Amino acid sequence: MIRSLFTGETGLKCHQTRMDVIGNNIANVNTVGYKTSRATFEDILSQTIKNASPANGAVGSTNPKQIGLGTTIGSVDIMFKDGAPVISGKNTDLCLSGDGLFVVRRGNDMYYTRDGDFAFDGEGNYILSGSGHFVQGWMAKDGVIDSTSGTEDIKIPIGKELQETTAGPVITGITAAAEHVDFSLGGKGFRFGPIPSDGKTWTFKDNVPLGAKTAEIENSAGETKTVTFSPAATFEIPKGWNVNDNSFQILTKGSVTEQYPLTINIDGQQYTAIALDNDLQYSSTWNLKAGGAIAGSNTITITDGTNDATFTLNAPLQETLGETQLTQAVASQEHPVTLTFSDGTTAVETDGTYEVGTSLPVTKTVGTLQAVEVDASGIIMGIYSNGERRPEAQVAVAHFNNAPGLTKTGKSLYQVSNNSGTPTLITSGEFGITITPGALEMSNVNAADEFSNMIITQRGFQANAEVITVGDEMIKTAIDTKR
Repeated sequence: MIRSLFTGETGLKCHQTRMDVIGNNIANVNTVGYKTSRATFEDILSQTIKNASPANGAVGSTNPKQIGLGTTIGSVDIMFKDGAPVISGKNTDLCLSGDGLFVVRRGNDMYYTRDGDFAFDGEGNYILSGSGHFVQGWMAKDGVIDSTSGTEDIKIPIGKELQETTAGPVITGITAAAEHVDFSLGGKGFRFGPIPSDGKTWTFKDNVPLGAKTAEIENSAGETKTVTFSPAATFEIPKGWNVNDNSFQILTKGSVTEQYPLTINIDGQQYTAIALDNDLQYSSTWNLKAGGAIAGSNTITITDGTNDATFTLNAPLQETLGETQLTQAVASQEHPVTLTFSDGTTAVETDGTYEVGTSLPVTKTVGTLQAVEVDASGIIMGIYSNGERRPEAQVAVAHFNNAPGLTKTGKSLYQVSNNSGTPTLITSGEFGITITPGALEMSNVNAADEFSNMIITQRGFQANAEVITVGDEMIKTAIDTKR
């Protein structure tokens, strides 16, 4: 009799759990993309009173005698049947039909959802409106979408420019331009031009500020000239720096040298001088001074045969070095050409190879993005101010071998579990999956079914409670018998 009390208790617990599932379904009857759940029961291991026996010559076979010990929850299943699509009137909303889910990202984690309430944020990111998760898909490259590549965040900012590359004017003539000389100091570079090539020594007349496009130089005879920088000077140049047609010399140790240290190469190892004790001339060849340098040292002394220079390295030497050549970044020279085009314009070019009759490409803006719309294949079309329409991105869909095996994480999101399988990323139209733009998938909860299940669950709960009540009365009667 006591056993019946525990059996009835298992029935109460299971029906209570089933009622929890039903209550959650009813609570989400209007949740976008929600999938209804159901709880199923299974009996608990039975107690065997007597095993089954085979027949013999004297008597026939008998069945086993077993008493069940109650019930337990067998499973809580997610029913992944489609919900009804409802037109929302919002062109960025998407409704999925078939066995698939949208893919969204937050941080480094991927999530999957049937909630297609999507929108573009202020930066043009396509997001899940309620949570800000980034919708995943394939971005178009020059109007072409490659759905075989990896997915990424979809980002389509309104106002983006549509550019078009066309054939430009034809080169009709090429002539040598005025000589320019490019200089590099510690990774910072600029160009002088034209440079006086009269053999005289020219120095900067005044300090040249950062960003200057021209500067005055002078020689010992008092002559002055104007030099141009192309692009503008990328660091400040102190008065007294020397420039001629072949070399660029550091005449004084100062803040510029310390701010823009020299990068040198010793047997393939890069070092940087961060505090010069003496002046260096770029056109000179410097070697390690006799005795070399010891591994672990942060200083090194070099010589050009006449002058010595000692400086501190930004990293200690990796190995002991003997007398070996030290390579410096020697100023390079370029001789640009002037191109004459068929439309009468000219341009100075220093990069590339050009021939008479060549047409140079011209890229220009032909429109700006004004609006987007999504089609049934999940392709987001951009509508430009010049009337052109072109694909901007395509929404990815994930297909699982066992979608009901996904783990719910809240906010209508799911994540991969040990029994869901890995996602296959596909496009709308594969595996029978379709997208309805401008619509949302409603919950697939059937309220009538849930109310029926609620009544059945209530009756089951009452019946199990009655088992406990009757069992208790029987125990009481047995106790009273003794009295």
